[in-house]
Amino acid sequence: RRFVEVGAHDLNNNNHHVTATPNLTQTVVERESEYTNREVKAAKTAREIHRRLGYPSQRDFEKLLSDGYFTNSPVTVEDARRALRIYGPLPELLRGKSKHTTPAIVPNTKVELLPSYILQEHREVSLAVDFFSINGNIFLHLKSNKIHFRSNYPVKNRSKSTMLPLINQTISIYNRRGFAIHEIKGD
Repeated sequence: RRFVEVGAHDLNNNNHHVTATPNLTQTVVERESEYTNREVKAAKTAREIHRRLGYPSQRDFEKLLSDGYFTNSPVTVEDARRALRIYGPLPELLRGKSKHTTPAIVPNTKVELLPSYILQEHREVSLAVDFFSINGNIFLHLKSNKIHFRSNYPVKNRSKSTMLPLINQTISIYNRRGFAIHEIKGD
């Protein structure tokens, strides 16, 4: 291995001498000079195989190599890591794998008027009210008897103070659409 001092040289015009100042950036050529020709060639081969596979993540690529996914592969996990150290991450991985698509325009929707025959036949509605629970979570369930519209609300308890605002909210939904609640059934 050959190690090269990394630094930039500044010329001081007053004294006509060169002073070295630290430079923390390295070029690919400088990083390649830290390895043997065989190691650099193996790193380039690893990078090429990484590209041909469709740019899997570095972790996935190393896992494929370590699990022996490729038979008679000239590339090892160390070659893949060396390629990352020399050349940095693949630009294609940094950019992402999906292309941005412009979302479709959502048209303005208006509330459609209810057909008059439904209001004529089902104007008066009665509501059935009950609680049910799923995995310990309690819900208030309201269902109309004629049009079978259902409303479900998550609640913390089964108390009257929890239930009444939600029932009133549901009644106002029916009233806005032209229905009249004439009966509420519950146990």
